[in-house]
Amino acid sequence: MIGRTVSHYRILEEISRGGMGVVYRAMDLKLDREVAIKVLPPELVADSERKRRFVQEAKAAAKLEHPHIGVVHEIDEADGVNFIAMERIRGRSISALIRKGRMPLARSLEIAAEVGEGMARAHDQGIVHRDLKPANIMVTDDGHAKIIDFGLAKLVAPLAAELSKMETAQRGETHPGTVVGTVSYMSPEQARGQEVDHRSDIFSLGIVLYEMVSGELPFKGASGIDTLSAILREPTPRLTAAEPPVSEEAGSLVQPIVDKCLAKEPTERYPSMKELVSDLRAARRRLESGARPAVSRDSLAPSIAVLAFSDMSPQKDQDYFCEGMAEEIINALAQIEGLRVAARTSAFQFKGEARDVRRIGEALGVKTLLEGSVRTAGNRLRVTAQLINVDDGYHLWSQRYDRQMQDVFEIQDEIADSIAKALRMKLVGKREEGKPRRHSPDLEAYHLYLKGRYFWYVRKGEALKEAIGFFEQAAEVDPSYGLAYVGLADSYNILGVWGFLPPRAAFSRARTYVERALASSENLAEAHASVGYIRGWHDWDWDAAELEFKRALQLKPDYVEGLCWYGSLLSYLGRHEEAAAITRQAVDLDPLSPYARATRGLTLRCARRFDEATAELQKAIDCDPNDIFALILLGSVLSERAKHGEAEACLRRALSLSNRAPFCLGILGYVHRMAGREDQAQVVLKELSERSRTEHVAPVFMAWAALDKDSLIEWLEKAYEERSSHLIQIKVDPGYDAFRSDPRFQDLVRRMNLA
Repeated sequence: MIGRTVSHYRILEEISRGGMGVVYRAMDLKLDREVAIKVLPPELVADSERKRRFVQEAKAAAKLEHPHIGVVHEIDEADGVNFIAMERIRGRSISALIRKGRMPLARSLEIAAEVGEGMARAHDQGIVHRDLKPANIMVTDDGHAKIIDFGLAKLVAPLAAELSKMETAQRGETHPGTVVGTVSYMSPEQARGQEVDHRSDIFSLGIVLYEMVSGELPFKGASGIDTLSAILREPTPRLTAAEPPVSEEAGSLVQPIVDKCLAKEPTERYPSMKELVSDLRAARRRLESGARPAVSRDSLAPSIAVLAFSDMSPQKDQDYFCEGMAEEIINALAQIEGLRVAARTSAFQFKGEARDVRRIGEALGVKTLLEGSVRTAGNRLRVTAQLINVDDGYHLWSQRYDRQMQDVFEIQDEIADSIAKALRMKLVGKREEGKPRRHSPDLEAYHLYLKGRYFWYVRKGEALKEAIGFFEQAAEVDPSYGLAYVGLADSYNILGVWGFLPPRAAFSRARTYVERALASSENLAEAHASVGYIRGWHDWDWDAAELEFKRALQLKPDYVEGLCWYGSLLSYLGRHEEAAAITRQAVDLDPLSPYARATRGLTLRCARRFDEATAELQKAIDCDPNDIFALILLGSVLSERAKHGEAEACLRRALSLSNRAPFCLGILGYVHRMAGREDQAQVVLKELSERSRTEHVAPVFMAWAALDKDSLIEWLEKAYEERSSHLIQIKVDPGYDAFRSDPRFQDLVRRMNLA
């Protein structure tokens, strides 16, 4: 085949071979790109009905777009050759990596999670792989997983008809005419020749994970039949019994996950890949933090999501208080060792919905839910709370509290303690000594602060002004209320970054307020994160900013905003792997937060991982279709992928939602420039220029839409003089790639200490 042209593909060299065919590196002569060509053995496609089913499923797989699924370009027959043209993935298969010995634990968990994410997308489309194994999982040169060979296992005949041929089966190979799948990675239902669903892939991924961590297979036999017998009958072996033994740490982290994947009955496995991914990510976090593992619903480690409480007051005017009640309980529960608590944004995504506890539990990867309601009448307060087991919907605990309004803090603590007892947890140090006072003893100040937070989470211009008003009132009522000052600082930080106020004015106010917050309590994590933001986005003092973020996360490791800001800073400094790890933590903690996912998308964009950035930003928009931050980032990435029409649609929507905010206009101008539509970019520049006469328009927004190198450099110099916050991205932003060779641009990067 080497040197032969099949259809419009010239075969260059052999990459690998197996029972399902030979893979070649080839050149696509039409599009002048390298591809991988899998040539299928004639015996696999001789049966017309099997071939038809395979092509049907392969077409479905070809429609899958996911950063962890290899792209299928074409399925065809030409010159007597049946072949599949696929993305050319530069890297090595997991089977090749395992041959060199067991893989590092952190890397094994990350790769398994990425495979799980790709398979979750396939399962959502009704596609089951059936042959998930190390040879069908590539690890790219930059360390990410890609699944290949969807649907090929469907070509082979049912096992029951060919069981006698099993003696010839070799480890890691799919043999035509013998098995539906590969012997060593089969699920029990595959081994019996039964119809399979997505849970069969979960079983196979559990074997792959076991093999990556231990370097050996969990179920082994001298022959194919012996291996199948072990899969059907033997219990999952302990990782610590491998040769050489896996560490106790690895065993404690991975064994519960493997056990659940490799349950003999499909109903006893993870109900979906999403839940498996949630546990893999949690295990990775605990490995990095040194904590013990916690896996989700059906495992031993407890987990909980606190839903926004319902407002049962006659006037329906206590929405902010209901959210505040739930958030304070989240903060209290987060201090309990061994309890995994879903983050606020993800838990509150289900506010106002008819509550299907199973669906919510699956989405959040938790074992229990706390829901409740608040009713107020004058100074009287009635709070009800119920702790619900996700799997069966039964109440584990419920309570009603009829108190005076001033007893609200006592109620919050009592609910948290009651939950701990209901979950039968052994608390090791219920509260840390020296923790800062999180709320004001003044009830009026507390209510004003909750109203401020309610509007702050909207993160839009008018809502931020509302938030500032409530935070100011809270601080007036209680001048020692640290979190009220943090709220003010964070509000002005955002107003400065997005150009609603001149940077020096905005950050000067933010600095004043955060100093007051720290004066009230030196150990307030949110205050240190706010200082880190000021040090980075305005002072451009990278070392000082990083120290503050580290201090904040030491005090509060689950502070999602702090993780997002720190990850962004690392990305802008060019430390892309660290940025990816930090923002992954944020997404794992708060998987339904559009802000966390959009921030991760931003860091992936800066790392030039555009396909992954697109997928992450689309997830952010799935969480909230009206999230402006995600929309403008997705527009930027789509433009960089030459999908200019889709990019413009994103920006048009962002403009509508933001009342044509200057930063959205600037990025629309960038999209026009990238598409070569200079006349439309000029229209954007004209509008920004006219608006700058009556409102603040950051020079960096003009630079984004600039049509030539001289204009762009001129606007960037003005941005430097103004200390425009978005200039912090200059080192890594793909939008500047065409200008990086200019000495003036290089000098600007040097002056910002980013060279």
